[in-house]
Amino acid sequence: MVREPASPERKPSAFRLAHVLLAVAAAVGLLTVYVATRSPTELPLSPSGKPTDEQRVVYLGRSLLEAGKEQEAVDLMQAYVKANADDAIVRPVLARGLMALGDFEQAERVIDDAIRLAPRNAAALWLKGQLVRRRGGDAAFFFRQAVESPDAGAEIWAAYGLELLSEGRLDDAETFLRRAKDAGLADARTLGPLGEIALRKDKLEEAEMSLTGAVQSAPREARLWAMLAEAQKRSGGRDEAAETLRRGLESCGDRPELLMGLGDVLGELARYEDAAAAYVKAAAFEPLEGEAFLRAARVSFLAGRLDEAAQQLERAARRLGGDEDVEALRERIMQARSAQSQSTSRASSRPLSGR
Repeated sequence: MVREPASPERKPSAFRLAHVLLAVAAAVGLLTVYVATRSPTELPLSPSGKPTDEQRVVYLGRSLLEAGKEQEAVDLMQAYVKANADDAIVRPVLARGLMALGDFEQAERVIDDAIRLAPRNAAALWLKGQLVRRRGGDAAFFFRQAVESPDAGAEIWAAYGLELLSEGRLDDAETFLRRAKDAGLADARTLGPLGEIALRKDKLEEAEMSLTGAVQSAPREARLWAMLAEAQKRSGGRDEAAETLRRGLESCGDRPELLMGLGDVLGELARYEDAAAAYVKAAAFEPLEGEAFLRAARVSFLAGRLDEAAQQLERAARRLGGDEDVEALRERIMQARSAQSQSTSRASSRPLSGR
């Protein structure tokens, strides 16, 4: 059915749009910051060289979402969509806001409208896939439609690359992630997974290069630091890996993957007491408590600190029970203590010289 042109009275006047923008922005105290900190060149431009109304709404809506003002973003975009029934550009951003508020049913209705209005809208198709997945449906169909859309760009390519990576399709994932990177998305969203792929393919130099860029882009992502250290360690750079893990801890705080990695590297460097300290810190994270104390006991044993090793092993046993590794290390500690006791006994029974 051919859609009739919207009647003039349904289209908002410039005054109406300005009123919506000002009212919402003023309500959250954002307009002053928006005007003061944003250059007009940061806004997407229409062919005329000026941002369209919908581009302005998308830009401000995204800014509100990034600032954690989801309800204000939704209010703004709903007002625009209500006055612009044929809009398919603002709707996907509105759906993101609704998803952030937990209103997934309304978000899907908004996305369905966007797809009805623009069947090949990549952003809408991608969000439809996410919403379908959330309710247990087949998201892959919509993701493929999104990535094959003529208006798919770096964000969609990167997201699809991550999907493929999660499925273990490393080569296909790399293709889309590189496409996104080459299109200008050269930050942790592409460099991180590209580094992971290179690491899994044992291309260590390539992995280190990508992951170095990734941690510079997202220094608070502990997993990126851990993967970078792993690439360095596997290349033979254990000291470099230890330094990377320390820097990661400085940036991210005490994170279990970094503490466990640091303990492993320090243990390989025969810095057993430092390794034990790292493992004990990691044991504060309950899911790792048993394994962390077991590793701490191992390096304390290698440092000759048998009492500490025994105490750490008992704490590991409380979590791991009759684990084979626990029992094997307990036997080694008992043997070492017995040998130590016998040595002390012989030394004390030996006659003093000159008597």
